[in-house]
Amino acid sequence: MRRVLVLASVLFACATSARAQDDGLVVPPPPGAALAAPEPTAPSPPPHVPELVVEPLLRAAEQDLAAGQAALALARASLASQSLPERSPLRVRADGLCVLAEQRRDPNADVPPADEVLAPMVVEAELDLRAGRVPLAVPRLDFALARLPAGSALRGRAEQLRAIAVASAPSPPGVPPAMYAPAPQPMTYGPPVAPRAPRDPDARGVGEAVELYITGGLLGLLTGAYIPWVASEQTAGTVAYTLSMVGTSAVFVVGVISLDLTGALRTGVAPTMSAAIRFGFANGMLSWGLAVAEGVDDPALSFSLVWGGAAVGALVGAVAGFGAQPRVDEARLVESAGIWGGLLGTSIAMITDYQSPTAGLLLSLVGLDAGLLAGIAAVAGGGRMPVGRTLFVDLGFLAGFGVGAALPMLYYYATRETPELPALGVGSLIGSVGGWALLYLLTDGWEGADEAPPVHLGAAPIEGGGLVTLGGRI
Repeated sequence: MRRVLVLASVLFACATSARAQDDGLVVPPPPGAALAAPEPTAPSPPPHVPELVVEPLLRAAEQDLAAGQAALALARASLASQSLPERSPLRVRADGLCVLAEQRRDPNADVPPADEVLAPMVVEAELDLRAGRVPLAVPRLDFALARLPAGSALRGRAEQLRAIAVASAPSPPGVPPAMYAPAPQPMTYGPPVAPRAPRDPDARGVGEAVELYITGGLLGLLTGAYIPWVASEQTAGTVAYTLSMVGTSAVFVVGVISLDLTGALRTGVAPTMSAAIRFGFANGMLSWGLAVAEGVDDPALSFSLVWGGAAVGALVGAVAGFGAQPRVDEARLVESAGIWGGLLGTSIAMITDYQSPTAGLLLSLVGLDAGLLAGIAAVAGGGRMPVGRTLFVDLGFLAGFGVGAALPMLYYYATRETPELPALGVGSLIGSVGGWALLYLLTDGWEGADEAPPVHLGAAPIEGGGLVTLGGRI
């Protein structure tokens, strides 16, 4: 009887414990079995990938940096740097690219999308897959898939390539191939996408070469006219002049093209030579005027001064271009400074009313060469101005010169008075300086590239005439 009571007590205790658990009651743990709270674990660093996997990103970042796309280069180099172990050669290379890209990056540039950043990885993985390098293609595709947003076109392409890579990979030893797995569908590949070749930042632009072709051809025309003039003592006929000018001009153009094909015309050399030829010609014309003002009546000497000025300008331009290797913005600034100086000297000469023609022409000549020297000194001292801004300042100077000279003419036309040259000189001097200063202030801070100019010119008809407006930011 006692055994039956003990057995019933044990069964009752087990049933009570089970019912307590079923009813959601918490059964305290036995003494000494208190649960310890889990200790917080430090976040694990991002897994590193082999250097060979992310090498396409670094190659693309270097090409982007050479092409001036600093924001894209920074994104690609940073992604590669974060994935590489410290002190590895490729990590050092990636960190160096990050520093250079950060220095050259525009603070206002947009963040490039992930598809554009990771495109070199997918392209390189596709090339690896075609070459049979499946063990290298798969990690590159996994690297891209882990960072591409869902639904992007590049992600779909990467997933498709990875499926092909997995299907074409050999089975591990001892694992039989799947009997009922569907065969991979054949896929037609297009031509491989070659990586974009970086543009040489020192290569000359098309406009620079065309400008030198034209200027060289004009110098050839002048030389072709000068040769029969001197050789025949001004007795050559029209046919001789025509043949000589056309032939010599063709020879000059072919010579410039041949020089260009050698690769010697780096950026800035061609505009330096072209500007030097033009300013040499201008010096020759002013020297001819000075000779006539002094009573020299020798046609051979006059033509020699004009042709000699252009020839000396070509020689000086070649020495300065190939020797100093100026950039395009430096060459344009020096040329513009010469134009400003020449027109200012001409305005001052007009104020003198050319009472002494020699002094008036000297003022133009001195202003021209002084402007050139001032431009050279400014560039040598570190002065820089983007080409677009320089052209706008030129426009303001020339427009101010013309408007300043036209206003006195309108006054004389309205009053029926005889125009006086000093008034035109004062108007052109004030107008050119005012136009220069206005456009210089309106374009302040404008880099002249990849953005709209901050100057807005408008014209509208009004009753009895028209209205011209010029606006911008100062």
